[in-house]
Amino acid sequence: LTAPDGDFSEAVLHELNGRLDYTDLEVHYLRPMPPVAGVSGTADFDDDRITFRPAGGHLGDLKVESTTVEITGLRPAKEIMAIDLPVVGPLPDVLRLLDHDRLKLVRKLDLDPADFSGAVAARVHFDFPLLKDLAFEDMTVKALANLEQVAAKGLAMGQDVTDGSLKLALDGEGMQVTGPLVFVGAPMEVSWSESFTPDDPVRTRLEVQAQRFDARARAALGLSLAPYVAGPLAAHVIVRQDRGETTLVDASLDLHDSQLELPPVPWQKPAGTPATAELALVLEDGRLSRIRDLKVEAGTLQAKGRAEFDPSGEGFKRLEFARLTIDQTNLSGVEIDLAGPEVGLRLAGGVLDATPWLAEASETRKQMAADGPVPLLSGEQESAPPAEEDAPRPFRLSARGLEAVIFGPERYLQGVDIELQRSSRGWEKIQLHGTVPESLWHAEKGTSGADLSGETPKTLLFDYGPKKEGGKNLLVTSPDMGAALRAVNALDTVNGGRLEIVGTSDGPIPDAELKGRIEGHDYVLVGAPILGRLLAVASLTGAKNLLGGEGINFKRLVGEFTLQDGVLHSDLMRAYGNALGLTAKGEVDFDQDAADFEGTIVPAYTVNSILGEIPLLGPLLTGGKGEGIFAATYQAKGPLDDLDIKINPLSALAPGFLRSLFSGSSVDGEASALPPRAEP
Repeated sequence: LTAPDGDFSEAVLHELNGRLDYTDLEVHYLRPMPPVAGVSGTADFDDDRITFRPAGGHLGDLKVESTTVEITGLRPAKEIMAIDLPVVGPLPDVLRLLDHDRLKLVRKLDLDPADFSGAVAARVHFDFPLLKDLAFEDMTVKALANLEQVAAKGLAMGQDVTDGSLKLALDGEGMQVTGPLVFVGAPMEVSWSESFTPDDPVRTRLEVQAQRFDARARAALGLSLAPYVAGPLAAHVIVRQDRGETTLVDASLDLHDSQLELPPVPWQKPAGTPATAELALVLEDGRLSRIRDLKVEAGTLQAKGRAEFDPSGEGFKRLEFARLTIDQTNLSGVEIDLAGPEVGLRLAGGVLDATPWLAEASETRKQMAADGPVPLLSGEQESAPPAEEDAPRPFRLSARGLEAVIFGPERYLQGVDIELQRSSRGWEKIQLHGTVPESLWHAEKGTSGADLSGETPKTLLFDYGPKKEGGKNLLVTSPDMGAALRAVNALDTVNGGRLEIVGTSDGPIPDAELKGRIEGHDYVLVGAPILGRLLAVASLTGAKNLLGGEGINFKRLVGEFTLQDGVLHSDLMRAYGNALGLTAKGEVDFDQDAADFEGTIVPAYTVNSILGEIPLLGPLLTGGKGEGIFAATYQAKGPLDDLDIKINPLSALAPGFLRSLFSGSSVDGEASALPPRAEP
């Protein structure tokens, strides 16, 4: 320091340095924030800065470790203070420090320090000019911390966090927390960012990796995926929340360990098989609102679409798939409406594989048959109605112009329109119209029946639905009976023919009795195994050889029937052509794949029955409609794939009016061979 002529007003500082010691100081850094007490240490200074090196101190219950405090800018009189506070102690105390009215950093996150527990080792840095009226915008505040054994009450979606081992970075622009923790009982890795900048459109970004997110954890968050997903899943989730009330969630799910279903579609993916899903969800006002984009790849299931949640956020209100592939099903424009008590399904186009539905319906009927009837007071029996909670959910399906509907391997209709409606009582409406592909016009062997060539479309119409006066009407027609039966995988032993079935019922099937009449004209029966066995037992070798070769021509099939609960009953069915005539009466139980019926077989039907036209004498000689002078009675009982067929040969030698003496209502007087339905 020099002072010309001893005038200190003109003094010039050439060099200044020194050192000082201090003990048990109370240091105020940002009044009125609590001071650091018990500070001892040393300080070095020169003409531009002062550097304090405290050995430690305490800030409430927080321990302040050795650090440095610098004041720079002394020479230009633009002093800046930089403070590092390395603190160790309870997490709530650190959060309270950061949430002091002077900083207000934690309250920006809508968090209460009292909800937290755990231990922290942090370094808080303050950098600010030494001004009398210091504004927060003039300060730089940063905090870096390691947090252990972290727990927080209601941290996200009202749920607690436990067992956190986290790293925290915080400054005036935002916060980031990373590390492992346990949330709703599920271990996961998190990366949580909060922006304090008003111009940033994204306020919150949360990235989560969870290797096992089970049903209990999902339920705690109101993310129930039942009945579509059962069991644990792995998830990679990114959440973005704007400054309004909208939250966007991008989720990648590994569903390898999950069991998947897609009701009302009869499809399942068992646990342990690969599957993934990509979802883009939208939350509004804190609840799930919709899935903007959905992509699923799960074995034979491939889906791309979107969804809307019901107001509770706990279930789907509507599903839409631009493309949905399940096994052989490949559909476009699929809409599933789940908002009401009835499931609505609309299909815009594509291929529908009906075989899983048919198989499921068959199993359901067999199970109901096995469960057995319930005895009534009158002694009669009827099937027990399903409990309300067990009754199938009402269902409606509508499709126009489907490319194909598959009924079995290489069995399908094309250009199909469908309307289905099922209530809790049964089927209210079944409407189907389609065209048989040319590849199914003929059986694999045998000659064609009538009109099997040319370009006449081979169609099938099945129309079961309500009539104006109440009840239901049934109409089934096809200009080519054999082709239609092949297409729907019902029979492969008929060529040609025209088919018409009409009927009525008082209510939905299968519970309500359906009364109907069937007529078929000009068809050929080829290789029919049951008829073949019947002809063999009757020793009608010529007819059997014809059946196994070119087939047997029939001019007409006619009869009335009833159908209820899977059991078809007829008092008389007749089929006849030049070579053969047949009658049948009895029952077929489709639920149990069994039958018990009897009738008459008439060889050389045209010649054999010609005497039946003689007035008075004809009926006595032939025995009535569908029979001839030379005819044999038969009975067939048992499982459909192993019928026990018996012929009474003596009846073939008797005139019609005596034939019943040899046959009776049952061969050898045996009882019904239909398996009894289980009783409770």
